[in-house]
Amino acid sequence: SGQFDINIWFTPDITQLQHGSKEPILWSFRDGDSNSSKGLDIGITGTNGTNSSWRVFLRVFNGSTQTGYTGSSELIMTGAPVHIRVKRGSDNLLKAFVNGVEDISQSVTQNLQPSSTAMVFGDTETSTSDEYVGTIHEVKVYCGATISDVDATRIRVTKPIVQYMKFNGRVNKI
Repeated sequence: SGQFDINIWFTPDITQLQHGSKEPILWSFRDGDSNSSKGLDIGITGTNGTNSSWRVFLRVFNGSTQTGYTGSSELIMTGAPVHIRVKRGSDNLLKAFVNGVEDISQSVTQNLQPSSTAMVFGDTETSTSDEYVGTIHEVKVYCGATISDVDATRIRVTKPIVQYMKFNGRVNKI
């Protein structure tokens, strides 16, 4: 159906945006690292390499081009866990929420389903300049439909089962 709902709980390292030259990727599901791939990157971006503030970042690959979307809400890295939710429903609106507040809303009608790939956490498949540094507490991926806003809030406020993945480099194709 092209619908999905992705929830990521994470705590970025205070030095996160001093590493590499691209936006650190939390979750990626796409064919490859070229503009002709299909898929989606979810990450964070900062205003400069020494700034301790960040914004949510989405990179959409539709099979011929890549398009980036950056949220407007800037958050300071405090060491507290953060929740990002990215969803696309039957209305083809790609939305990103940070701690329950909508931050990005874009119409994306193209097919984003990769033809053959694995989900990647904390990095993309080929680049070494966009590694995530910090803790990813939990990732929940719902495919085929989006969950209701009531259920999304219930998921966000429910105490998660802690499963730590500490990153200081690449983890590829889990």
